[in-house]
Amino acid sequence: MVDPRTRVITLSGEVDIVEARQLSAVFSEAVGDTTREVIVDLRDVTFMDSTGLGTILKAHARLRRQGRPMAVVVAPGPVMDLMAMGGLLEQLRVVDSLDGARDAVLA
Repeated sequence: MVDPRTRVITLSGEVDIVEARQLSAVFSEAVGDTTREVIVDLRDVTFMDSTGLGTILKAHARLRRQGRPMAVVVAPGPVMDLMAMGGLLEQLRVVDSLDGARDAVLA
């Protein structure tokens, strides 16, 4: 179970330049609200381009400047492979479950 003060952003399908613009607005809201932590659930994302990855990295940087943790939940597959190739597994807290994300943001 995720703490009610934790914001969970769940995405599905394809995240490309069009969806990244909407995602940016969602992240802006999350960064400006009163939640402590943010979890981004990408388990149901089938495709993500560099725009989507950049949007996630930008939100992560903003949250980090505020001292707020963020975790990203990713299933094995193309999105995980893309994140690995881009070196994001070392920059972000990437886990494979919501329970793992909760533990990561509370650590």
